[in-house]
Amino acid sequence: MPKTLSLFFYACAVLLFSLFAVTSRAAALPALPIDADNLSGIVEFDDYLALVTDEGSRLAILKRHGADWQLQQTPSLDKDSVELDLEALAYQAPFLYALGSHSAKRKKLKADKNQKQNLKRLAQTSPEEERQRLFRLTLNQNADITEIQSLSLQEILAEQKIVAPFISIPSKENGIDLEALTVDAKGRLLVGFRGPVLRGNWVPVLRLKLQSDSHFAVKKTKWLWLNLDGRGLRGMSPVKDADGSHQGQLILAGAVGDQALSYAVYYWDESNQLSGTDRDTQGLRLLCEIDSPQGKPEGIQFKRRGKGSIEFLILEDGVEGGNLHLQTCRF
Repeated sequence: MPKTLSLFFYACAVLLFSLFAVTSRAAALPALPIDADNLSGIVEFDDYLALVTDEGSRLAILKRHGADWQLQQTPSLDKDSVELDLEALAYQAPFLYALGSHSAKRKKLKADKNQKQNLKRLAQTSPEEERQRLFRLTLNQNADITEIQSLSLQEILAEQKIVAPFISIPSKENGIDLEALTVDAKGRLLVGFRGPVLRGNWVPVLRLKLQSDSHFAVKKTKWLWLNLDGRGLRGMSPVKDADGSHQGQLILAGAVGDQALSYAVYYWDESNQLSGTDRDTQGLRLLCEIDSPQGKPEGIQFKRRGKGSIEFLILEDGVEGGNLHLQTCRF
């Protein structure tokens, strides 16, 4: 092959790697006694993997055995009949956190109703109190749950003048939809919003400093703002060096509703990215897009950094078993 063609193909390969994540296989998940077709959140810690579904009230905790995962327990956070709309998980020893969407819903139209009746249904939106919960599960060294506590972020949302008007709007119509959760470098929780996405493509992240005692309560809050090119947050995961030191966050982002936007992965240094003379312009950057997912990417878990690349797990909603797989993109 002529040298010029070889250089051309090499350049094309580099370009594709820079634009799209490279997919490889991950350890398969076992059969799960939760709704495995609607998995929405993931977090890996020690030798364990926790998964959550946006259907029902249960989560799954698995333990690593060699190259495989084996189901350890599927605790319920409420009565099995309750719909909690759990969207994200985070871990900070000894606590496992699970986040409800805090979203509202609109009544659906029905084919057996006339137009007047359906118009009345269309006008009705309602808050779902069961979804308005952030859970903290205390785990022992075997990842058994010793205590479950919960609180609502609804009052905090209502006090924020920019966010409050979106509370009564259904999530897929650019209303409130909490779908990402992680822990930052100082041990604070970061709550990522799928919606709303404001004019100018600004999307909020709520930072929570919790009480230091055993009482599960919020001590202090701060609002941060990101521009994800019109996307909302779907998942977050801390980036760590080989020595375990914290190096910012991976963000999985996608459309609020049915907009024709790709799924993408960003790196964020946890700084406020709102426009201003004091903004760190290098604090947020697009790493790659996720090409042709089978389902809807909902969860991300950092794995490792290499020279010029980063590897992570992607979990997809709407596909059997979550299609858990490894992806790599430039870094």
